[in-house]
Amino acid sequence: MKNLKLILILLVTSACSQAQTILTVDFDAIGEEVNDSSSEYFMPKLLDKMSQVGDSLYYEDYYHLYYGTYHLKTYSPYGLSAGSPDVDKFIKKKKYKKALKRALERYRNQPISFYDLESIVYCYRKLGEEELADWYLYNYHNLMTLVMSSGDGKSTSTAYVVLAVANEYSILSYLGLQRASQALLSDEHGQCDKLTLDKKAQKKVKGKKKTKELYFNVSTCFLHMSKSLKE
Repeated sequence: MKNLKLILILLVTSACSQAQTILTVDFDAIGEEVNDSSSEYFMPKLLDKMSQVGDSLYYEDYYHLYYGTYHLKTYSPYGLSAGSPDVDKFIKKKKYKKALKRALERYRNQPISFYDLESIVYCYRKLGEEELADWYLYNYHNLMTLVMSSGDGKSTSTAYVVLAVANEYSILSYLGLQRASQALLSDEHGQCDKLTLDKKAQKKVKGKKKTKELYFNVSTCFLHMSKSLKE
C-alpha cells in the first residue's frame, strides 16, 4: 500500500511539472478561449450549438468542446464511467423521455461522455425523433474523429490525447477492438495507458495487419488529481 501511494505521488508530481501543452493539445490556449464569453469558443456557446440541429460545427469547435472540458468545474475524469445507472434504468423500463433528459443533463456537464451521446441517439430513435438522433450521431462521429486526430495511437509520443480512461474504451468499441491487458506508463511525454489488444478478436482485412496495441495519453487525469489534492 505504501509503495502504491509513493507511485501515485510521483506520477502526480510529474504531471504537475509539465506545461499545459500535452503532445498536440495546447490546454492553456484552449482554457483562455472556452472561459472567455466574447470568444466564439466560449463553452456555453459551443454546447448551445451542439443542441441546435443544422448549426454548423467545425473542427475547431469540436476541438474546444472536447479538450475545453478540462477547464470545466464539472470535469471529473475518474467520475466518468462507461455507463450511467440512472440512464440505463430508465432505458430498461422504456422510459425514454426520462432517460433522454438525464443523458442530456449529464452530457452538458461532461461533454466528453461518449456513452451519454450514444444514449441520446438511442433515446431519440426510440421516440421517433430521427432528425435529432441523426444530428447527435453526426456530432458523435465528429468528436471521435477529433480525438483520434490528436495522434495515431502507435507510441507514447503519438498517443491519442484523452480526458478520461472511459474514453479509451469508447474508442476501442468504436474501432471494433477489444482490450486484452492494460499498463500505465510514464515518460517525457507524460502519463500514458498502453492497451494491448486481443488480436484473435480482430477480423482479418486483406492487406492490413492486425492492431497489436494502442497508446492513450491520460496526463490530464493526473493534472486534475494534483489540483484536487491542493484544494
